[in-house]
Amino acid sequence: MSNAWNPAPLQALLFDHDGTLVDSETGHWQQWNQALAELGVSIDEADYSAHYAGLPTVNNAQRLLDTLLCESESRKPPEQRLTVQDLVARKQAATRAYLQGGAFPLMPGVREMLQFCQQAGLRMAIVTGARQFVVEATLRFHGLEGVFETVVSADDVQHSKPHPACYLLALQRMGLQASQALAVEDTQFGLAAAHGAGVACVAIPTPLSAHHDFAKAVRVMESLGQLQRELAQKS
Repeated sequence: MSNAWNPAPLQALLFDHDGTLVDSETGHWQQWNQALAELGVSIDEADYSAHYAGLPTVNNAQRLLDTLLCESESRKPPEQRLTVQDLVARKQAATRAYLQGGAFPLMPGVREMLQFCQQAGLRMAIVTGARQFVVEATLRFHGLEGVFETVVSADDVQHSKPHPACYLLALQRMGLQASQALAVEDTQFGLAAAHGAGVACVAIPTPLSAHHDFAKAVRVMESLGQLQRELAQKS
């Protein structure tokens, strides 16, 4: 299955959430450090950028147990050691507390891009490694409820990004072939998920993901505005 971008039969855009639709990765980094403060460890920005940005919470929790928390947890009796679920709960509590006051801000050009898709008759979905409650906060706070045909979150699949299951489920729900859709991602992990499902992917890196490997992307662009302009030219 080819990942070459052929926009002629394009029917749908499948958007990542964190870092693509909302400016949230710095917020997630800060929330992880809030969750870890009581444990006496923290993730520096470079480490977060290299190993955590763009991955589901459960993946990040497992990495923390394997790295930053490995030594301290190994000294505890087995029954007192933290689990992946414990860390996920800590992070989700920090995120829920943040979202009580609103939602992550939209990335530049999001509203214009969504309006363009609506006018062009392009179907839209969100395919994310975030939890459903995070996406719902975005849609509710920014008045975007009803804009997206479907949302596939980490709650919907057993294996989230970089596994392709989330994209395969989105295609199934929308009744689309992979060649009829274009993914928009900001990290190599999201790109890997789209590529694994045979969906061509445009990468729009953020400062936290600028160093990621985007070799499998059909294009690397500077902004959603650039993608909008190129789609308009090809329509």
